[in-house]
Amino acid sequence: MSYEDWVGARRPTPVRASSSVVKYSWSPTLYAVTFFKGDWEWDHLSASQWRRMGSKKATNAGWIEASDVTKYASRSELILQGEDKSLHKLTFNQ
Repeated sequence: MSYEDWVGARRPTPVRASSSVVKYSWSPTLYAVTFFKGDWEWDHLSASQWRRMGSKKATNAGWIEASDVTKYASRSELILQGEDKSLHKLTFNQ
């Protein structure tokens, strides 16, 4: 939010946002996901950012923003490429 947007919204009192730490079960890359009213913010976490968050335990995510799923016509499996460029062949349960 810009300063002008904040003033236009009648200067509401800021509140601390709560973030969760998530990752794919097959990838070591951590993400912070912050829930806002009607929106989510996804951020790739560096080790120092994760430590500043209190080294919260990551939970496994079913989907992380900026991931892509590919299905080739000649194959039956689905391949997920994460935001971190990790590749994973999805299982039936996933």
